[in-house]
This record gives sequence, C-alpha cells and structure tokens, in this order.
Amino acid sequence: MRLIRVFPRRTRATPTDALAYCGPPDLFAEADEVHVSVTFTYDKPRAEHLAEQFELPPPATLPAEQQKLVAQQKANRIDALKTMASFSQALAAYDRKDYENALKLMVPVMRASPNSMLVNVAYSEMKRRATTAAADKAKDQVKAGIKGLIKRPPE
Repeated sequence: MRLIRVFPRRTRATPTDALAYCGPPDLFAEADEVHVSVTFTYDKPRAEHLAEQFELPPPATLPAEQQKLVAQQKANRIDALKTMASFSQALAAYDRKDYENALKLMVPVMRASPNSMLVNVAYSEMKRRATTAAADKAKDQVKAGIKGLIKRPPE
C-alpha cells in the first residue's frame, strides 16, 4: 500500500522521501491513501487547502463531529506547567525502568488531568509495569532465600 503524507510546512522533523509532500501534488502523486498531518492550529487552513488539492474530503465537516473533536482535544490538554513537568519526570523515570517512582510521579498528573487519554494510557502502562516489576522482585527474593537454605553446609 502506497501512502502519501502531506505536511503544511517543512520542519526538521518532516520526512524527505518521495511520498512526503509539503505542497500541492505533482504529476507523479499516486497512492492508495493520503494523510494530511497538522501540528499547529495556525497551519489548519493551509492543510485543508492541500487536502482539497489532493482531492480529500474535509475532516469533521458535520458540526456535531467538530464539537466532539474540540471536546476531546480540550479533555486531552494539559495546561498547567507543573502538571506537564510532573508528567515529563514520570516519563523519564519510566524510561529508566524506575516504574515505582514513575507511578508516584503520575499521581498528581492523574489528579490534574483525569480525562486526558494520553495521561490515562501512560498511567495504566506504568501501573502494569510497576506491578510486574514488584512481582518479579518478590519472586527473585523468594528464590534467593530458598537457594540460601538449600546450599547451606550442614552444621
């Protein structure tokens, strides 16, 4: 399946392959699907114009769909800098495989943004990994204790 990706502006993160476009289609633009990617609200009108040029239907044309998307975006937002910093620290701890600390750092983030899908998914995964790590640690301690009992020389 050939997928064309369209971006309203070129940045350092924009792909440079033949199927990545930062403008209107050329004569060779042929694909099974076209995805238009928008990061900034400022770029949305240009992205919609590019979607028209690639003959894509405008996204969320119905007012109800538009309102639903706006509500979901609002729920997913993290506006408080302190909350975002805690979330960042929790992700850093998670990356270090310090799941217990990551989970502790996520508690205030969950309280501040309980409806954020991203926060909920991250918290669930951290909780799962922390539980698994604690169970593995307990198993290792039991194994070490049994091994110590078995290998003791007779007195």
